[in-house]
Amino acid sequence: MQKPDVIVMLPEQRSMIIDSKVPLSGYERLIAAQEEGDRLAAGDRFVRDVKVHIDDLAGKRYQDNEKLVAHDYALMFVPIEGALAAALARERELLTYASDRHVVLVGPSTLLMTMRTVAQIWRYELQGQNAQEIARLAGEMCDKVSLSLGDFNGVAEKITAALNMHDEAVKRLSTGRSNVLAIGARMRDLGVKAKRPMAAMSVDSGVVTAITEESAETALPAAE
Repeated sequence: MQKPDVIVMLPEQRSMIIDSKVPLSGYERLIAAQEEGDRLAAGDRFVRDVKVHIDDLAGKRYQDNEKLVAHDYALMFVPIEGALAAALARERELLTYASDRHVVLVGPSTLLMTMRTVAQIWRYELQGQNAQEIARLAGEMCDKVSLSLGDFNGVAEKITAALNMHDEAVKRLSTGRSNVLAIGARMRDLGVKAKRPMAAMSVDSGVVTAITEESAETALPAAE
């Protein structure tokens, strides 16, 4: 039956299983033993208990659980550094025995370093995600700037076209023989009354008036 004590989430929706159910009764007998023979027997018993638990943990096959998507190796946590040291001192091949069964023995210090490594992995993962988001936003910004520049260019073209049309209209009114400005000025000279004087007109960054643009010969002939 799969009942992990701790599930550590990893990037890419994976997980790491930590088991802390290792029996410590053999270690308690070991440290309580007074005679050398008792210590040796207790040490052997503790190693056997650890191996049995390794086999039991390996048999749970957490890595085959599709919901957990667990790492190939499960961590078997021994909460007392002295207990782990005693087991390894009694059985030097214990780490290899566990590794062959996809189990890693860890004590408090080792587990702390492992969790720090996991935290560092998550920092790298989040930095990578932030970099991807920044790149995405930069792409969107460039697209919007490009579209806006296109709009501005379209507006500028329309403004330029409107100015050209304005200048052409002004030229038709203010240049050439018998233009409107000259005719209007001549009509005033002939006695036509108007409340306001004929305004000057701007064209090609210059100012056109009846006097500067049209001479008397282009005005209406004087009445006899």
